[in-house]
Amino acid sequence: MMEEALFGDEFGAQPFNTVRQGEDCVRRLKELGISQEKVQLALRAGDQAARQADKFSPKTAAGLQRWTNTVQELRRGLAIDGWECDDPKNSPRIVSADGKVSLAVVTGDSCTGVRDQTPQNAHALGSMMEDSILNNDAKQVVGQQTIDVIDDFATKVLETGPTTWLLMYKRTAAFGLRAEISRPALVHDRFIHSWKERLIMEEEQFFDEDVPLDADTDDVYFEIREA
Repeated sequence: MMEEALFGDEFGAQPFNTVRQGEDCVRRLKELGISQEKVQLALRAGDQAARQADKFSPKTAAGLQRWTNTVQELRRGLAIDGWECDDPKNSPRIVSADGKVSLAVVTGDSCTGVRDQTPQNAHALGSMMEDSILNNDAKQVVGQQTIDVIDDFATKVLETGPTTWLLMYKRTAAFGLRAEISRPALVHDRFIHSWKERLIMEEEQFFDEDVPLDADTDDVYFEIREA
């Protein structure tokens, strides 16, 4: 007979693909200790940086400048709230003060920020990020075990670190900047195929601004080499 999940929502009590928007999204972000305002500021900083690239820039410039500035401003903002930077094998994250949540930034595909779609990362994940997401899946399994088998397994899983969430964005000319902070569930061949929970943010519109070169494209791949 299955007992109640030993751990709370963080470890598997909620169903797969829970999607939150509006006030429900804001409430959940607060539970995670993530400031929506600081996330929005980071996304705007990334968009502004991407617009600095022009026809003379390397093809990777707009996408790379968007990503690096989004990461930088996100970490700068959340650090004020006690979050700490972490760069395992050159994979930049920021970890909550209680060590329970790790947040990374990735470019998403055209389904990003769309409620009834299943988004994926636009480019293959590095091995360190893939391992982190697999660890999320291991925590899901822990939450489904019966009490008489869970002790040793749970201890090993919980020692492996925080739960990984992703700030994923997609810039389009027509719809502006769509973004979500979501918890991956399953990854295969370095692409995410399902989500545990998706927190879809309000779409950002940019009026009277030059459209950045990475809008409406899957961007040009650039590699962040792991140490």
